[in-house]
Amino acid sequence: MRERQAIYLSRIFVREATGLVKNVSLLDAISLNVSSMSAGATLGTVGFTMVLLPSVSGVNLVYASIIGFLLSIPQIIVYTMMTGCIPRTGGDYVWISRTLGGLFGSSIAFSGFILQTMAFLALIDLAAVFAIGSVGVSLGYESFLPLALPGNVSGADPAWQFILGALIFAALIAVNIAKPKVGYKLVSVLSVTGIIATLVGVTRLWTLLDQFRWLLSAFSWPRRL
Repeated sequence: MRERQAIYLSRIFVREATGLVKNVSLLDAISLNVSSMSAGATLGTVGFTMVLLPSVSGVNLVYASIIGFLLSIPQIIVYTMMTGCIPRTGGDYVWISRTLGGLFGSSIAFSGFILQTMAFLALIDLAAVFAIGSVGVSLGYESFLPLALPGNVSGADPAWQFILGALIFAALIAVNIAKPKVGYKLVSVLSVTGIIATLVGVTRLWTLLDQFRWLLSAFSWPRRL
C-alpha cells in the first residue's frame, strides 16, 4: 500500500520543464529569496511607525520583535508541515494547486500572493522615494526635502512622492518584463548595495555613539495634530 502511494505521489509532481523555468546564479537566488522575505519592508515599517507615533515613550523594539516572532510560530509550523507533506518547491502555489486543482489553485495562489505583497511593495517603493529625498538633501539640494519628509510632516509633498514611486515601480516592472535576467541582477546589485550601506551606516553610528546618544536624548518627537 505504501509503495503504491509513493508511486502515485511521485507521478503527481513529475512534469516536463516549461518556459517559466529560469536559470539564476547562487547570488541571484539568495537575493531573490531574501527580498521575498520583505526584510527591508519590515525595517521600513518600523521606521514609518516610529515617525507616525504621537510619542515613542515606552516603545521597546526588542519586546515588539519577540512578540512578532511568537505570532509567527503557528505559520512556521504550518509551512513546515506542508513542506513535509508536499516536498516540492513553489510554496503556496504548489500546495493549493495540487489540493484544489489547477484552475482554482493557480488563481487563488497568485491572487493571494499579489494581495499579500502589494502592501510590502508599496512600503519599499515609498522607502526608495524617501531615500532619494534624503540623499538629495544630504548633498545640499533643499528642493529634495519634500520627498524626504513623511506625509504627516509639514513641508512634505505626498503627491510627488506617490508619482515618483509609481514611476519607479513601473520602470522596474518594465525591466522585468523585457529582460528578466536584468531584473534578477538588479535585485542582487540592490541587495549587496543595501548590505554594504547598512554596514557602513552602523559602523559610522558606532564611531559616533556618544554624539548619537546625546542627539537621541535631546530630540523631542512632535505630537500628531
